[in-house]
Amino acid sequence: MSSSNATETSPLLGGKSSAAERANDNDTTAQQQDEPSDSAPKVNEPSTWDLALTMGPCYIGSFLAALDSTIVATLSGPISDEFKSFTLLSWLASAYLISNAATQPLSGRLTDIYGRRNGLLVAYVLFAIGNLICGLARSEVVMLIGRVVAGMGGGCMNTISVFVG
Repeated sequence: MSSSNATETSPLLGGKSSAAERANDNDTTAQQQDEPSDSAPKVNEPSTWDLALTMGPCYIGSFLAALDSTIVATLSGPISDEFKSFTLLSWLASAYLISNAATQPLSGRLTDIYGRRNGLLVAYVLFAIGNLICGLARSEVVMLIGRVVAGMGGGCMNTISVFVG
């Protein structure tokens, strides 16, 4: 099937066996395009309020995930001084970014199975729990665990926000 015979509703790989059948199909398609159809699918456009209600949390989540990595990169020196551990300095950002990158493909597949809304809620909860763990940390190991959990939530938030948008 050549590109000149292809229409929006014609199959890509299947096709008519003869040129006469293809020409007949093109004639009926042209007639259908000329005549208004009552059976055309109605598209429900979301209202501005629905769009803001859907996209607002996605934007806020992506902003917070980006802000989290930026703030910790800026404050990694004072944080490692507080724990008196310079090995913590390099792992603060690395733990977040590694877990962020590792969960992005997984979150995409899981949201195909369980839905975008559930995935986004799990991402927000993981991100909040991870940051809470970091805020309450009394040792380096607990701090790094919090960064890993926050990175998992941040990676899921970024990926799912792209899907929703």
